[in-house]
Amino acid sequence: MPAAAPIPPLPGDPKARLGIATGQNLAELCRSNFSRRTVIGMWILMEVVAMATDLAEFLGAAPAADERTTDTPAGGQSGLGIGSLKK
Repeated sequence: MPAAAPIPPLPGDPKARLGIATGQNLAELCRSNFSRRTVIGMWILMEVVAMATDLAEFLGAAPAADERTTDTPAGGQSGLGIGSLKK
């Protein structure tokens, strides 16, 4: 088993225990324990994080999509076979 395999479940585990112990999810607990201003700030921050994640995913996929739609150095077409459409 790779050393990194047991790591992914760990971040979700405290949230699961929190829900079982309190009956509320993390967002509900933040809303009840922090001021409205802090909750709105956290919400905005999480939206920015989600947008950054989407941007990173898009920028990572763009070179792969370009590579699949262009001609190969050997002269043939790769992947989708639509490389000639870019000419």
